[in-house]
Amino acid sequence: RTGLAGLHQRINGALALAVIELLQDRNFTISPAAIREGLHRTRWPGRLELFHYDPRTEMEVAEGIPGAVRFLLDGAHNPAGGMSLGRALERNFVYKKLFLVWGSMADKDIAATLSPVARLADTIYLVRPPGERSASPQQLLAALSQQEQGRAVPVESAVAALKQAMESASVDDLICVAGSLYLIGEVRSRLLGDLVSDEEGASDG
Repeated sequence: RTGLAGLHQRINGALALAVIELLQDRNFTISPAAIREGLHRTRWPGRLELFHYDPRTEMEVAEGIPGAVRFLLDGAHNPAGGMSLGRALERNFVYKKLFLVWGSMADKDIAATLSPVARLADTIYLVRPPGERSASPQQLLAALSQQEQGRAVPVESAVAALKQAMESASVDDLICVAGSLYLIGEVRSRLLGDLVSDEEGASDG
C-alpha cells in the first residue's frame, strides 16, 4: 500500500519498485520490509493532500470535529495533472458538493488543465496566485465553458476565496485548491503554517 492517493501515485510507486529491482542487480540491497514501510509512509505535501480544518480555531483538526471542513490541496498545473486530479476526485473522494479554488500561471494551458476539474465543481472560485506570471481571474474565466462560467466566481484573493468556500461548505463537502504550486504554497502556509517546496515547472505523473 502507498500513503499517497490517486492512480497516478500508484503508477509512480510501481515505477519506484521497478527501479529498486534494477538497483538490486547492481548490488543495492533494500529489504521487503523497508520497501513496504517506505511506500506506506511517503507523504507529498500539496499533492492530493487531504486534511480537516476548523475555521473557528484556524487549526487542522481530526476527522469528525463539528464545524470542520475538508480541504484537498493539489499542485496540478498542466493538462496531465488536471486529468489526474479530475480522475482522483471521481474515484477516490466522496462528497456532496465540490468547491474549487483555482489559480494558474498565464503561460500554462489553462483550459486543458482546468476543464477536467471544473466540470465536477459546484462552485469555482477563480483567484490570482502569487507571481508575475499569474493569470487574472478574468483570464481564467475566459478559459471556462459557458456552462462552467455560470458556476464561477472571480475573487480578489485566495484568502477571500477560502473564506467564501468555508462559509458555504458543510461537513460532507470538499474544498479543493489547485492549479498552481504557487497557490498551493500560499494556501498551505495560510492554513497549516508550512510552505510546499517545489518548482512550478515540475511535471505531473
